[in-house]
Amino acid sequence: MGGGSLSSGDLLLLLACAIGLFLIPVGLPGLWIVAGAPVLHRLLVPASELSLGWIGLGLGLALLAEVAEALLGVLTARRFGATRWGMWGAFLGSIAGAIALSPLFPVVGTLVGAFAGAFAGAFLLEWKKSRTFRAGWRAGLGAFVGRVAAMAVKTGVGVAIVTLVLLQLA
Repeated sequence: MGGGSLSSGDLLLLLACAIGLFLIPVGLPGLWIVAGAPVLHRLLVPASELSLGWIGLGLGLALLAEVAEALLGVLTARRFGATRWGMWGAFLGSIAGAIALSPLFPVVGTLVGAFAGAFAGAFLLEWKKSRTFRAGWRAGLGAFVGRVAAMAVKTGVGVAIVTLVLLQLA
């Protein structure tokens, strides 16, 4: 980007990163678009200013965020009292909710469906197993909180990767 001008490759990189950041909260693999765009930029732009070390750091951060997403969901639900039933309900409900609401409300439906489905799935399976409303409610709440925390972590990592890219292009 030297001298204050953006090349077409730099503009495409920034566009891909912006699209990726938008997709993360929706539950789509936006973080991998954010982490993969610099790799593609480095391969396609001969004079790319992006270093392999920083690109590797971005990919490593993306991988850690994926692990954190999985752990946050399980650990938060467990902390709120969910059993294995509740955790499976959260996982399956999240997928079912995202699929069910996506056609009705594109983009927003995926996000709302995933959050509502995680809550509903954990609630229903935990309630069925424990036979108490309170246990189901706590498991559902834990699944919801875990989903929100995971989305926040992944979005934060996406912003960090974009910041690393911008610093290298400056």
